[in-house]
Formats: sequence, structure tokens, C-alpha cells
Amino acid sequence: MNIIYVSAASDPYLSGNKWNKSVVNIYIDSTPAVSTIPTNQYILWRLDIILMIERWNNMLSVFGNNINFSITNDINSADTIIKYGQVNYSWAETKKITSGSTILKATIILDDWDFATIGFNDNTVQKIVVHELGHVLGLADITNLVAENQKIYSVMVNDVTQSPYFRETPTFDFDRLNLNKPY
Repeated sequence: MNIIYVSAASDPYLSGNKWNKSVVNIYIDSTPAVSTIPTNQYILWRLDIILMIERWNNMLSVFGNNINFSITNDINSADTIIKYGQVNYSWAETKKITSGSTILKATIILDDWDFATIGFNDNTVQKIVVHELGHVLGLADITNLVAENQKIYSVMVNDVTQSPYFRETPTFDFDRLNLNKPY
């Protein structure tokens, strides 16, 4: 087994990994990593996370892909855990445990300290979560420069707050085409 960070593979838009199942169970750990952030803020962020899971599921059903997300309350049955913690040089990161090209487990770490101190609104948190869920599915980052040069509109554009090419909903013409390759 390997622990990998999201990275480019031979296809620049895919990480080279995929799930070998049709339902990816997600556990949302709402345990604060920063004790000074009010509890109600974590409740709002949880709602944002659930909304983005539903957004991906809606688009995956439209795309016709053979994969979707399900929320579980049992951490032991989770394929993916979304939790809070410190992330260096970013607002979030996705780590995966793989065997060959198959994703076995994934963890999304959301930097709640950054979320609170920068003062992200719900919209920004949603953008970050929808982007990280794309990594869980096996999509890779698209740099702003590539997006601009190739006119790519996607949730995987890596500047979720500034790029005019970032989309808050997975796009039919780009994200669907890339997910059709592994799924």
C-alpha cells in the first residue's frame, strides 16, 4: 500500500488512481482542530460539506458515471474521511492510500484555522470542498495558467478564489469527460 498526495499522472487531468467500487462512503468528522472557533461555525461548515457531496452526486448521475458518494455516520465503514487539521501552504489537502492504481482510502484535511482567520464565507468553503472531492474521485489540479491558455472551466482549477475558470459545479464538458476515462 502507498500513501500518496494528489499528483499528476500520464494524463495531466487525472491522478492515475480510481475507486474499484460504485459507492464511496464519506465520514464527516466535525471535531474542531482549533478550540477558539465557535461550535456553530463547524455546524455551518458541515452543511457546506454535505451540500457539495450532494452537488457531486447530482452531477455524477447526469454524467452517467458509475460512482457516487454516500455519507456514513460510522467511521469504520468510511472510505473517505473529511476532517479538520493543519495544512501547510494550502487551505486543504487530500491524501489517498492506494494499491496499484486503486484508491483504498482517502482523507480530506480542511484547515479550520485558515478558514476562520481568513474569514472564508460559505461560498469559499464550498469551492474548496467541491475541489477536494474531485481529488477523491481521481481528478488532478489544473493550474490557472493551463486553464487560461486552454480555456478550461472546471472545479479542478487550483485557484478556487480568484480564477475566472474555476467552476462551483462540476462541468459537463470537462469534468465529465475526464471522469469517463476511469469510470
